[in-house]
Amino acid sequence: MNRTYTVAISDYQLSGGDGYDMFPSQKVLVGPEAGPLITIALQNYVSARGDIAPTTDGRIAIER
Repeated sequence: MNRTYTVAISDYQLSGGDGYDMFPSQKVLVGPEAGPLITIALQNYVSARGDIAPTTDGRIAIER
């Protein structure tokens, strides 16, 4: 709870969409008009890394 996080969110969420009312009052490092689209940034990241091998770290448990 006492940590600072940097997050990438859509401009929809930034403006309070879907009930995300905690973001509009926060500091914006790169506004939606200046930065790349999240989809393009993700595509560039994956392309630069090559193979992606996702793993789980045990933080989320699914109960059935």
